[in-house]
Amino acid sequence: MTVVLRDHGWVARVRDVEAVEGSEFGVFYAEQWSDVAGFCTALVGSVTVGEDLAQEAFTRLCARWRLVSEPRPYVFRIAKNLASRHHRQTAHELLVDETPETATNPAGVDPLVLQAVRSLPQRLSVVVLLHYYADLPLAEVASVLRRPLGSVKRQLHEARTALSETLGADNA
Repeated sequence: MTVVLRDHGWVARVRDVEAVEGSEFGVFYAEQWSDVAGFCTALVGSVTVGEDLAQEAFTRLCARWRLVSEPRPYVFRIAKNLASRHHRQTAHELLVDETPETATNPAGVDPLVLQAVRSLPQRLSVVVLLHYYADLPLAEVASVLRRPLGSVKRQLHEARTALSETLGADNA
């Protein structure tokens, strides 16, 4: 049987429809959808692909819902891994030059800054996107990426330095 959460067109294969609709998972999904979809979109540079990856991440979380003690870091980890797989399969780097039809900028985000973040190496851009765009605390970023907290802090520092040089050079 399938469940359709109409707000975002999400479809999951589950055995018991009532177990999802109005459940803790349904509430979690509604609260976290925009953050996960925005994160995926920022990683891949395409709204359509980003939403597809977010839907897949939630589908995988739903299948393991009762086994996962910390669903938020878990769904972001799944999303990051799916985005990485997408890049490997398509053999493309993060999209920097976008057409207006595929470009997405979260409300209040400077498109030049987002473009600069996307141009960073993936190990750095993922940290920036999780911390600043998905608004995860550094401890959760470390959990999502399965990296030590000190490594995440160092990578965030490297990213800030690179962004400062890039944005400073562009604005000069």
